[in-house]
Amino acid sequence: MPEDDKDLDAMLADLLGDKKEEKKPEKKEEKTEEKKEEPKPVEPKVEEKKEALKHEVKHVVKAAPPPPVAAPPPPSPPPPVVETPVEAKRPEPAKADREDFHPPTLPERPEPKIEPRPEIVPLEEKPAKAPKKHAVVEAKPEAPALSPPPAPAPTPEPVVAKAETVAEVAAPAPIPTPAQPATTVAPPAPVPSDTGGEPAEQPKDLRTSMTKRKAMRKEVTDRIELPLIFGKWDTKDVVVHDIALRNYINLEPVMSLHSGARYANKQFGKANVHIVERLINGMMRTEHTTGEKAKTTKWVIRAFDIIHEKTKKNPVQVYVDALLNGAPKEEVTRLRFGGISVPKAVDVSSSRRLDVALRNICNGAMNSAHGSKKRIWETLASEIILCANKDMNSHAMAKRDEVERVAGSAR
Repeated sequence: MPEDDKDLDAMLADLLGDKKEEKKPEKKEEKTEEKKEEPKPVEPKVEEKKEALKHEVKHVVKAAPPPPVAAPPPPSPPPPVVETPVEAKRPEPAKADREDFHPPTLPERPEPKIEPRPEIVPLEEKPAKAPKKHAVVEAKPEAPALSPPPAPAPTPEPVVAKAETVAEVAAPAPIPTPAQPATTVAPPAPVPSDTGGEPAEQPKDLRTSMTKRKAMRKEVTDRIELPLIFGKWDTKDVVVHDIALRNYINLEPVMSLHSGARYANKQFGKANVHIVERLINGMMRTEHTTGEKAKTTKWVIRAFDIIHEKTKKNPVQVYVDALLNGAPKEEVTRLRFGGISVPKAVDVSSSRRLDVALRNICNGAMNSAHGSKKRIWETLASEIILCANKDMNSHAMAKRDEVERVAGSAR
């Protein structure tokens, strides 16, 4: 077989993709012999395809090879560029420099007429107005009382007299005029000067100070009979020696010591409540006296009588002195720094000072009467007297000393 046919067969085999079929081993059956498979006959259609492909391949192989393609010639170098001198262009002249340029003519505007300013004429200084003088009202003369008409006089007999006497008789008698009262002209009030001089003098009513007004009010109240506390004790001569508590202790006379919660839930409203009424309200603390104002009023009346018997003083004055002595001036508060609370001394406001003193006096009277044979009004009277005398046996004085001692150590 020639070499060309072998090459064709190899090419056909590659094209058709004939591959030798792998023989798969069959399962061995028991007590049977292996049989070799016989090659399957090639279908005639495949052979026909092979022969057709062989014919085409022969024709391709026997065809003459194409002529060799000539390589393109190398590119020729570009011709040298010769620079030619270019004349510089002159800039075109502006429109205004051209000979044929004619600017447009604008219509002439009329010049504005400027009117001369009017001359400023200085104003004439008006003369200062003279101060108004108070009108003098002259007293009119009173009309004389009407009197009955006089009786007609008898006609005198004609008497011939001298010329002098006749002239005297012919002259009319002068009419008497009533005496006019002397008119007094009040001096004009001072007018404030516009030139920055001394200010005008104010009337005396506006210059009265507060002390004078209070003195005038006291004179008026002295003339009027003011109501007394419980009909016995006068508050006119009661003095508050502490300036800080003076505005919070109300001592004005009242008809009844019952304000009816008029100042409740108002800021600083309790400063308008009478100080004796606050003592009555402070005694209504326990479950036995809550709302029993008539009962506590009787206790305070009896306590004031006992104070007067022991001290021979106004019980209202003794009670006010006890409040001033039992009011603490310094307390302790707690400041928190992180997780640590540090005590710090602070000043006490005037309103709180009065509240604490009143509370301590009432609590001291209640505690002394509990489990004792003494009556509540007796313990209240003794507590007020001890606190007014700055006795440390008083509950209010002991509490004040304790609070101020702790505050002194926390400064």
